[in-house]
Parts: sequence; C-alpha cells; structure tokens
Amino acid sequence: MFTEGKARIDRFLQPFAKAVAWVSFRPKVVGMEHIPQKGGAVIVSNHPTYLDPVLLAIFSPRPLSFLAKRRVFSMRFIRTFLWLTDCVPVEQDAPDRRALRRGLSRNCGAEMRW
Repeated sequence: MFTEGKARIDRFLQPFAKAVAWVSFRPKVVGMEHIPQKGGAVIVSNHPTYLDPVLLAIFSPRPLSFLAKRRVFSMRFIRTFLWLTDCVPVEQDAPDRRALRRGLSRNCGAEMRW
C-alpha cells in the first residue's frame, strides 16, 4: 500500500528527479490532462526501454504503482524504486491471478496503478 511515509519520500524526491530527467533526457510529456485527479486509473504502456516506467513515475501528477516481472525484484539496484512505487510482482510464465487481484484491489482503493 502506498503509505504516507512513501508519499513523503515521493514528494521530496520528485522535484530533484524531474530536474535530472529534464537535463539528461529532455522528455516530451503529453497527455497529462487524461490522468484523472481522483479515483482509480490504469495506465497501460508498451515501454521500449527500462527507463520508461521511471520517467512515468517522475512526471506523473499522482503516485503510481507498477506491475513488474517477479525476477526484477531480485535486482538490488532497482529494489528501492520497486518499494517506493509499491510494485506488485507478476509471474510471467503462468497466469498470475494473485497479482491481478492485488493490482485490482489497490486500484479500487482509488490509487493510480500502472
């Protein structure tokens, strides 16, 4: 669950991360008006690079949570990002109903989900 502690960390780090991303990548951000200010939402993206979810989290006006391959959770470098975004692990080789239920229950709780 996206706790108040995680929200505080997100609000603290987001301005710094935005500045670094703008200087480093010059991303073109479009479609922000389609993200609702309240209620649950699902953003589905075909991301060609591993950086895309990070940029989405940085530039989103609301906290995001992600679904990610279970094996990504063993990578120490991104473990903190997964924790901050309240990431849900998904088994890729078989239907993973548990991950689907977790993602849907969080979304019904009026949080943004990726």
